[in-house]
Amino acid sequence: MTDDSSVRERMETEEEPGPTLRSHWDTEEFLEDEGYSFHYSLLEIFSPEIIFHILSHLEWHQLGVVAQTCRTLYEMCQSPALWSRITHLDFRRCQEPTEERILKVLEMCKHADYLAIGPILTDDLLTSSLKYCPELRNLHLESEQTSDSSVAIVAEKSIRLKSFTIVNSWKVTSSGISKLLTSNPSLQELGIICDTWRNPLDLWLQPEQPPSVIQLRQVCFQRCRFSVERLRSLGETCPQLQDVDLSACSGLQEINQQTIGGGFHGLRELCLRATDIETLELTELGELESVDCSNCSGLESVTINCVTLRRLDVTESTFLHHVYVKSRVMREAKFSHLPALTDLSVESEKLVTLDISYSTELSLQKLLSLPSMSGVETLNITGCKQLNLTEVNSLLLPRMPHLSELSCGDVSSHDVTVRSLTLTGLIIKDIQHLPCVSVNCPSLQRFTVERCADLTEPELLDGLIMGRHTKRPQQIDKVSIKDAPTRSRLPSLSHGAPMMQHLTIRQIPNLVGSCLGMDGASFVCLKVLEIEACPFMKILEIDGWPSLEEVRVYSSKKLSNLVVINSPHVTTVITQWCSSMMEKFHVVSDQLKLLKTTGCSFANYTVHSKSLRQMEVSGVCMKPTDTLDIRCENLVDLTILKCDYLSEVYLSKLLSTCPRVTNLRLSGCNQVNYVHVPATVTHLSLSALRRLSQVVLADGCRLAVLHLCHLPKVSVDLRLQLLNRCQNGLCELELRGLPHETQVSLTLPQLHSFTLDQCIHLTGLDLTCPLLRYLRLQGCPKLSSFNMKVGNLASLQVDHSSPLLSLKALQLACNNLRFLARILAYYCPNLEELVLSGDNTSMTRVCSIGHNLPSLHTITLQNCTLEEDIVAHYPRPIHLTASALHRTTDKDMVVIFQNASKWKM
Repeated sequence: MTDDSSVRERMETEEEPGPTLRSHWDTEEFLEDEGYSFHYSLLEIFSPEIIFHILSHLEWHQLGVVAQTCRTLYEMCQSPALWSRITHLDFRRCQEPTEERILKVLEMCKHADYLAIGPILTDDLLTSSLKYCPELRNLHLESEQTSDSSVAIVAEKSIRLKSFTIVNSWKVTSSGISKLLTSNPSLQELGIICDTWRNPLDLWLQPEQPPSVIQLRQVCFQRCRFSVERLRSLGETCPQLQDVDLSACSGLQEINQQTIGGGFHGLRELCLRATDIETLELTELGELESVDCSNCSGLESVTINCVTLRRLDVTESTFLHHVYVKSRVMREAKFSHLPALTDLSVESEKLVTLDISYSTELSLQKLLSLPSMSGVETLNITGCKQLNLTEVNSLLLPRMPHLSELSCGDVSSHDVTVRSLTLTGLIIKDIQHLPCVSVNCPSLQRFTVERCADLTEPELLDGLIMGRHTKRPQQIDKVSIKDAPTRSRLPSLSHGAPMMQHLTIRQIPNLVGSCLGMDGASFVCLKVLEIEACPFMKILEIDGWPSLEEVRVYSSKKLSNLVVINSPHVTTVITQWCSSMMEKFHVVSDQLKLLKTTGCSFANYTVHSKSLRQMEVSGVCMKPTDTLDIRCENLVDLTILKCDYLSEVYLSKLLSTCPRVTNLRLSGCNQVNYVHVPATVTHLSLSALRRLSQVVLADGCRLAVLHLCHLPKVSVDLRLQLLNRCQNGLCELELRGLPHETQVSLTLPQLHSFTLDQCIHLTGLDLTCPLLRYLRLQGCPKLSSFNMKVGNLASLQVDHSSPLLSLKALQLACNNLRFLARILAYYCPNLEELVLSGDNTSMTRVCSIGHNLPSLHTITLQNCTLEEDIVAHYPRPIHLTASALHRTTDKDMVVIFQNASKWKM
């Protein structure tokens, strides 16, 4: 802790630079008569060691912000121990960067190993910066001013540099970069990124050092002008290269083993994304693991024979027509969006993921000829126009014994048949004119169908349950759990998807819901049902689904009936942004734990559950004929919003069927004029109830939280009656919208939080709350008198309160008033009379208050303990002139004593 001790020593001995014009009492940040030492803010209640530890986790620019808050933190932020820990310096995003400020920071951060400088860069700044950073390992220059002279400075001053990046510079030449490698052969990472095609760097590295000395392992040259000869030179000059990124470079039309020569023996990653390459042929790179040639619009042929290749990406290479890959360990191949691809050969025993989506010319025969298809686990053939899905099922899938995930679609097909013993995930999407789907996958667990405009609900269910298309008149309507073994529509391991656990139906216009509700019980293993954006879905009746756990329905605008019954394992029901008026919402499940009905309205709402603990009901009982039935014996938190015709009869019945409710919130229920609060309720919130005129607390009701907001019919007597009933236990009180009251008086010994808002005619407030910690006063423009008795004003949080501009008289009773002058100056700027009691008071404090409140003319010290500097004036009044208080006005102030006593050391 030697660093922390030196910080504390500096705090006690050093002076802030610059003139100090303040007097010794015009602020409370250095007062010792407060009962605490040298506390300017609540943050300083912590010891310097704790604050120092917090500051040690900040970046350099964050320390600069903290240093501007106060003198003490400024002193701590100057500690060399803090700055010496900073190793990462990035000046590219500075709001007002100057050379002086950058060098000042660098002077303090002597152990920096990363430095980034933006447009402000000059050669002089770079020279000075490198002088202050002897341990620099990573340098990033992002400026158009970077030139060969800048690179020469780096070569001379940074002999330990391991990584160097130049961005957005068109003044750097190949000669300068070559000299850098000559002077710094230990450089391991080099990056040159040009900003546009207009000024590409003509790059050719020719260092004078022998190749055995050059240690460069990673290069990133983006938007540069390159050539095959220069690429060969790069490989021969830098034999230790492992990662080469030439994204968006020009001049690389043909790359093959002959043109690149004998270099790149240790190359592991090659990125040629968005280049103008036309042919790629790699055959003798023994350690190559990843090749990225995506977005190469001119690429026509790719041939790679590397035993260690693991990943190949040639996505969106428009003219690519030939791909040959041979590798023992390749696991991922991306050949998506290749409209010209006709010749594909992949030889790999370890291939796991194959993506050929939207390769429209690739034929099935070519896929069947691939020897590596037998090991593929994930296959995406979406948008492959030449692939007939029926032939895929009969010819391709049988040759893929390990296939677990299949995505297909975006083709025109009159039938989709999928038969696989290993498939666990299936996605079918964007198929037009699709009359039916036949799925025979005994291991299938996840099935998704989306945007198939012509697929009908019966054909979809037939394909999943029976594995074939059947005529509806010959089908058995509904399968119950009791007689399921005798029903022909029971799934079996020989057809359908008997093990399906997750079913997602998205944007299927022909889904109505009647058949789904009828046949859904056949999905004996289904756990999650998700329906999204099915515009004509009207009804979903889930009756007797044996394993279902989650029901999710989103954005189905015409949904009118949702029923969940006789499904014992349902734990989650979510309906969001569905019908504007749902006729029937009926959920009965003892295991229900999560219920969300966002953006929906209901005519008849029923929920029965023994496990549900939290519920929000919104948009129910919008008409006199609507019904509400909630029976949740373990419900704890109940919120009822915007139920216009909810009557007190329904409300009383509801609360009687939910006997354990502790948190009750009612809002926007315009017909409720009477509320009987059960004895179990401890948190009560009543808001926007226009007709509410009577609130009765049951015997034994002990409210800890009470919110009364915008209740125009609630009388003053009723509110006082409620507060008296819960006086000894109330911890949080919120009062909003008291338009006609001019005086409010509260005595609540246990209150911790109080909010008073929108009391436009309130002129006087009397608050006696010894344990108060949070206070918010807002929307009280006429408040002129405030009498507050609290235990500790220093812990009051008033961050969200507005200044009380009309407050003229204030009486405070507190055991310890910290930061009083600062608080009063902000929240009571026009205060004229102040009464203080129950506090240790000094002459310094009185003068500080008088200075910060220019309109204050009287301070009364009532039952205060006086310190030495003010005892000499007791008991005579003290008259302080405006000049003595350093006021900008000519108003004097008088201090009056009432029953004061001397402070004992």
